[in-house]
Amino acid sequence: MRSRRLRTFVLFASTSLLVFSATSFNTNQSTLSASEEKWACPPTEGWSSGVWGPDRLSLLSTCQSVSGTVVRTIHPTDGDVHMTLAVDAPYRYLLNGANEGLLVVELMPRDGGHLPAPEVGAHVVLTGAWVLDTDHGWNEIHPVWAESIDGGPFLTSGPQYGGSLSESSYETAFEDCRTESEEECIGYHP
Repeated sequence: MRSRRLRTFVLFASTSLLVFSATSFNTNQSTLSASEEKWACPPTEGWSSGVWGPDRLSLLSTCQSVSGTVVRTIHPTDGDVHMTLAVDAPYRYLLNGANEGLLVVELMPRDGGHLPAPEVGAHVVLTGAWVLDTDHGWNEIHPVWAESIDGGPFLTSGPQYGGSLSESSYETAFEDCRTESEEECIGYHP
């Protein structure tokens, strides 16, 4: 009788743990629906508006979602936030050999005040342009249109907030960045 109760308890505990794990997994894996993606992503012809040096980016998709865990962030002088993501299994196809297992993501100076910079260890869901950075050879999500951090609400950004001049350089991208009302972009600085 004791053995039977123990087996029932173990089965109940295992099932409860499995349900809890699946619920937690699904919460972290939320993505934008097709209609939300369409709303967050700009028209195809405007995808690179406000990106400095857009000729260095080869477009793979204008509206690509991805989820993963932030492994590293840096704040370069161009006003961006550069992140590397350990992508969740369904999105590994977004990587190429130069990515060395991590996807590069860039939040641009115009995104400051619209998309928060996630902390290392945060789980993010992003939608943006999937591009090949021809200078480095790796794939990126750049620019980002929508972001959710640790299951929070989706926040959006995009060309409606201005950007840098296409002819800007790495050194001038932040100082050249202007909103539609010609104000300086907030950018990201530590």
